[in-house]
Amino acid sequence: MSINNSAAKVLIITARADYGGGPEHVYKLIQSLNKDVNFFVACPKDIPYWQRYSEIISESNLLEIPHRKFSLKYLFVLRKYVRDKDINIIHSHGKGAGIYSRPLALLTGISCLHSFHGVHIGRYGILKIYIYIWIERILGLFTKKILAVSKGEYDLIKEYSIAPDKKLTMIPNGVNIPEKGVDEDVCNKNVRNIVSISREDFAKNPDLLIDIINCLVTVYNQKKYIMIVLGPGLKGAGFEKKVNDAGLKNYFKITGTVRDTQHYLKEAFCYLSTSRSEGMPLGILEAMSLGIPVIATNVVGNMDLVRDNITGLLYDIERPQEAAAAILRLVDDSALWKSMSNAARSVIINNYSLEKMASGIHKEYIKLLTDVTQKCHNYN
Repeated sequence: MSINNSAAKVLIITARADYGGGPEHVYKLIQSLNKDVNFFVACPKDIPYWQRYSEIISESNLLEIPHRKFSLKYLFVLRKYVRDKDINIIHSHGKGAGIYSRPLALLTGISCLHSFHGVHIGRYGILKIYIYIWIERILGLFTKKILAVSKGEYDLIKEYSIAPDKKLTMIPNGVNIPEKGVDEDVCNKNVRNIVSISREDFAKNPDLLIDIINCLVTVYNQKKYIMIVLGPGLKGAGFEKKVNDAGLKNYFKITGTVRDTQHYLKEAFCYLSTSRSEGMPLGILEAMSLGIPVIATNVVGNMDLVRDNITGLLYDIERPQEAAAAILRLVDDSALWKSMSNAARSVIINNYSLEKMASGIHKEYIKLLTDVTQKCHNYN
C-alpha cells in the first residue's frame, strides 16, 4: 500500500448534521483543510449541514447514517464504504459517532481519531456513569488518538481514566476572528441587548435564561434589556410559552435558527451562557472574538474560556441572581466592560483562531499517516 501524506483520505463521522456546535466544528474543519485532505463525511441527512458539507466536498463524498442512533446495519455499510473509498483515517465527532468509529476501526484496521466535544454525563446516575466510562475505556482500546477540545474536557477524560496519556491530546476549538470588535456604543444604548446561542437541550439549559431575566426585572427592577436568544427548537415551542407565562414576553426576542449570528452579536452588550456542561462552546468563542464580555455558568468548557473578572464573569448555575447582578455590574462600570472587552478579544486572537485549530488536527492526521506508512515499509 502506498500513502501520500498530502492526499490523506479522512472519513469524518458525526451523528448530527442539524444546527449545533459539533456540526459547525466539522464544517469549519473541512472548509479549512479541504485543499490538503480528501474528506468524506458520514452523517444524517439533516438541515443544514448535509447541504453545507456537500457544497465543499460534493454530495458524492457524503454517506447518510441515522440521526443519533446506532445501527448494526450501518456499521457494516460504513465498513464497505471505508474499503471502497480506500480511507486512511477515521475521525469521529461526539458520543454517537464514537460508537460507530471505534468498532469500525477494529473491523477495518484503519486508524481512528475521536473528538469528544464534551463529556456530557450530567443527567446520568451513578450506575449509568460507571457503565458509560467502561464503554469508553473499551472503545479507547481501538482508538489511536483522543482529542479534547478544552483543558477542562482533557482533565475530565483523565479523571475518569477514559484514555491513557499517550493517546490523549488537546486541540482547542477555534473560530474565524473578525477584523473589528464590537463598538463601545453598545454600552450607551437606552435598551441593552443580551445575546445567548442555545437550543432545547438539557446541557444547554435555556430555561435558566428566564430565571435570570426575571431576576433583573422583578428583584432589581431593571427593565431596559432585551434577551436575544438564537438557536433551534426555542421559537414557537415550550420555551417561548414559558417566557410568556412568566410575563417576560417584552424582554425576549426569540429568533429561532439564524445563519449569521454575528449580525446579532455585533449589537450585544454582553453574552450569556446557561450551560450545565460544555466541550468548548463556539458561541462564547464567537462572542469573545468580537470583544463581548461573557457572563457564564462556572462549568467545564465555560471556565476554560471565561477568566473570571478578566474576560467576563462566572456565576453559580444554581444562583440566577448572581448572573443578574453580574449584568448590572457591567452596566455600572464602563471601564470594567472595556477592560473585559479588550481582554476577551485578545485571548481569542492569541489562542483560539480557526487556523490554529485546523493546523493542530492536520498534524495529527499526518502523524497517523506517517505511522501507517512506516508499518507498510517495514512489512514490505
